[in-house]
Amino acid sequence: MEAFVITLREGVEAALIIALVVTYLNRTGRSELHRWVYAGLGLAIAASILGAFGFSRIGLDPKSKIMEGILYGVAAVLVASLVIWMWRSSKGMKQQIEDRLDTLTAQSNSQHGWALLVFVFIMVFREGIETVLFLAAYSLTNTANMVSIGGGLVGLILAVIFGVLIIRGSLRINLRWFFAVT
Repeated sequence: MEAFVITLREGVEAALIIALVVTYLNRTGRSELHRWVYAGLGLAIAASILGAFGFSRIGLDPKSKIMEGILYGVAAVLVASLVIWMWRSSKGMKQQIEDRLDTLTAQSNSQHGWALLVFVFIMVFREGIETVLFLAAYSLTNTANMVSIGGGLVGLILAVIFGVLIIRGSLRINLRWFFAVT
């Protein structure tokens, strides 16, 4: 269940970023830029997987409560910084992101694709690293078994489905409720 919740929450956060960007591009008639968004998403996923692989090669001691605490602490700081940012800017968050996207896509044609790619990469990679840190800390206290791996995969699959449904406009989600529960 823990792996499921971790991957679902972080996956939905990444899906919301992609949904917001794609919806914005559709609404402003810039759908030709989707490929840059998806390229940034793909690179962020690949970088997160590489980060997880590299992290697993460190060889953490599964009995180390200190390392577990450090991992949870770093992940908590990342999540707390996101929560504080959302508290401060929740009313104007969508507008702030859209203003940033306006700035990025207003550059010359050769630059706006790269700017979008970097923007999406950074936003999604952050979620990927949070996922890696939480799962690494979780794996220190629990033996990684097929149930937890399966739970993590189910969480990611559901997050992708949420993202697709949000982009298509067929799903509205109460984000305040979702993040309070998870």
